[in-house]
Amino acid sequence: MLGANLDLMGAVTRMVLAGPGCHSRMLLAAAAAAVLSFSTGTEAFGQRATGTIEGTVRRLDDGAPLPFALVRLRAPGDEDLGAPGVLTDSGGRYRFLRVEPGAFQLQLELIGYERVHSPVLRVESGATLTHDLTSAFEPIRITGIIVRPEGSCVTADLLHEDEELAGLWNEARKGIEARRAFDLQYRYATILEQDVYVRLRLMRDRLDMRVDTIINQPDSVLVREERRHARQRDHGYGVRGALALTLPNERDLLADEFLQDHCLAAPVVGEDGSIGVVFRPVRPSADRVDIRGTIWLAPVSFQIRRLTLDWVEGERSIARGTIVYEDVPVLGHTLRLPVHGQLDGRMSGPMRAVVLGASAPVRFSYRAFELWGRR
Repeated sequence: MLGANLDLMGAVTRMVLAGPGCHSRMLLAAAAAAVLSFSTGTEAFGQRATGTIEGTVRRLDDGAPLPFALVRLRAPGDEDLGAPGVLTDSGGRYRFLRVEPGAFQLQLELIGYERVHSPVLRVESGATLTHDLTSAFEPIRITGIIVRPEGSCVTADLLHEDEELAGLWNEARKGIEARRAFDLQYRYATILEQDVYVRLRLMRDRLDMRVDTIINQPDSVLVREERRHARQRDHGYGVRGALALTLPNERDLLADEFLQDHCLAAPVVGEDGSIGVVFRPVRPSADRVDIRGTIWLAPVSFQIRRLTLDWVEGERSIARGTIVYEDVPVLGHTLRLPVHGQLDGRMSGPMRAVVLGASAPVRFSYRAFELWGRR
């Protein structure tokens, strides 16, 4: 049996292609999640009242509101509180609900630009604090590509020592965090179209065409994300000898835990000028399906352009894939999302006597965006 798991846009798609004479089937489990509210701690019985922080994010030059900007709430002196943060709406407005009384700072993040921090703000019980943020759009300055010893690879505990690589990684993560915040605030549908071509050794090749709709449900995004990461930690990115592959989404690759068993090699420059952040397993194993690949970023904006992936058993490649990202119209503005891609794999082991491999062009479209109710 030939299979391929596609884990994209927070959705898990299991595509199973049976051998000759059997039917093909696809199982979908839509992921999602989202809450507009953000709490700095767990509320319990008898806990004191909390407060609210809200405001508008604007451009410094003309005062125009900034939609889809990522705002974090952090303790003074800390990078952030570990929470996803919130995105501003179409009018540049943001809101943090159920904030425990105390001192905090707001942190504005825009891909390709320096972070903006508010002064220390004090939240009072039962009160609403209004604070606006402005951005002068100071560009991030990242040094040129540095030549490193061949084979060198940077793990999470050493990333802070490599200013260039850490800068690229952090800019890529800004886009991913903005995307996570969007999924936590908006309900919408992703239409996934797939044309799966199965190459058979002694029979005519087969084509399985699928169109499926995946609903992003904001109230379950984080739970499903953690379950997905747990599966990847425990079982890797596929089933050996079956060509049952898991395609990670961009949030998986840029999560903190990803660099626990993967590392970053020296960045590369593509033919189109894209900057490639190269990753690979720290300890490749022939007994486990893992991934290596490159996250390609635009040279100025640092927006993600594409992912190129290689599924490996040890050092041996068993499948390859590319996912292309573009700006997609969303509620009068744009958001960087995957739009199309290509997956190709070859069968190994006893099944290769019947099935040579498979290829699957994939296409994404989006509709029915709806702001999730404020809590």
